[in-house]
Amino acid sequence: MIFVGVLNIQNHHHVRVIIMVKIVHAQTVLQESTLEELKAKSGEPATKDAIAMAVAHYLSCQYTEQDSLEMKLDDIIKKKKGHVLNK
Repeated sequence: MIFVGVLNIQNHHHVRVIIMVKIVHAQTVLQESTLEELKAKSGEPATKDAIAMAVAHYLSCQYTEQDSLEMKLDDIIKKKKGHVLNK
């Protein structure tokens, strides 16, 4: 399926950009409680919107890399050290 969207950028120049992207329909099986928790955390009542938000977050999150636990721990240590130094 091809989706065509038109984006109008409003500034002192009127620019019209046509964006074409290929989209696919994806399915998965989830426990109902998992889906309800995802909807609650995302604030999105619709399943498709909650899942789309979760995917977007996962793809942009720095902690989804291989060394994510190490990065997260480093961030916590830096915050703790900064907290101690600022007292």
